[in-house]
Order: sequence, then C-alpha cells, then structure tokens
Amino acid sequence: DALYLLTNAGAPRYKLVRAPWSALREWEPVLEQREDVLTGVAVVPEGVIAAYLRDASSRVLAFDTHGSLRQEIELPALGSADVSAPSQGGEAFIDFTSFVIPFESLRLDLTRSPLDLDVWDRVAGAPPTGIQVSRQFAESKDGTRVPFFVVSKDAAPRPTVLHGYGGFNVNQTPAFSPRAL
Repeated sequence: DALYLLTNAGAPRYKLVRAPWSALREWEPVLEQREDVLTGVAVVPEGVIAAYLRDASSRVLAFDTHGSLRQEIELPALGSADVSAPSQGGEAFIDFTSFVIPFESLRLDLTRSPLDLDVWDRVAGAPPTGIQVSRQFAESKDGTRVPFFVVSKDAAPRPTVLHGYGGFNVNQTPAFSPRAL
C-alpha cells in the first residue's frame, strides 16, 4: 500500500520514509535520522529491521510499524551486518561477518519476544579461537574521533600491519580474512 524509501534528503545519515502509492510526493517519516548511519532496512508487517553503522561496526535495531524502537538485536561480535526479509514477514535475516567470524546468515524469528538470533547458514569449519578484537579510538589532527580495531592473539609486542581508509561515504568495516589471522 506504500513505497518505502531510504533517503539522505535532509538527513545526511539517512532516514526511512513511506509514501502512499496514491501520493508519491507525500513522504511520511518512518525512521528519522539518528546519531548512527542507517545502512539498510527490511520492512515487514511486524515493523522494520534496520542496520546502522556506529564507529565502524554494525548495530541492528527492530522497530514496530510506527517506528518506535522495539529492541536492539545482539550481534555475535563487533562486525558488519546487512538485513533482509521476505515481504510476508514472520522472519528476517542478518548476513554477518567479523574479523574472526566467517560469513554467516542469522535468522530472526519475528513472532518471538524478545527477538534473538539463530544461525541459519554459515561457512563450514570452526572460527579461529584465541583471537581478541578490540575497538579503540584515535584523534585526528583536526580533532575528529577515529575508530580503529586491534586484532591480536595476545598482548605481546609483535609486528603490526596498519591499514585504514575512510572518506567519501566509503567505510572499511570488519570482515573475515584468513590471511590477516
């Protein structure tokens, strides 16, 4: 009965609006811009499942049909997530990866409360063990707070590879790389 649009019109960190098919120029806010960047949504009869980017890592929030926060979905670790769902609802899927978790699809049963994740599909093999990931922050020359991650087996001094990029709305978020481990 409506078209849903993810837009940055008047919202540099994006928002979700709804427009009835009979009046496509009449946008009604569903999810207003927040402090975090809205990166993706799944609209279902139960509401909206939304992925946000905060300090270079994903958060997933569930909202009701009016845009009120229902629950934050606890992800397995600091990582990167995308959301999707069938239009008839009942369930949603979160594609997830991190520095130590290979790609996996997680299922969210929207009929349960509270909402929690079940593994739907994952890359074969066990994730590596004994690896710690921490998010830290540095301050750039202009005073901008810049997040970065330290991935290590322990706290002992070791050779370090430093790599980073960020700009032009392009982010490097956590992703699994056997080569890096």
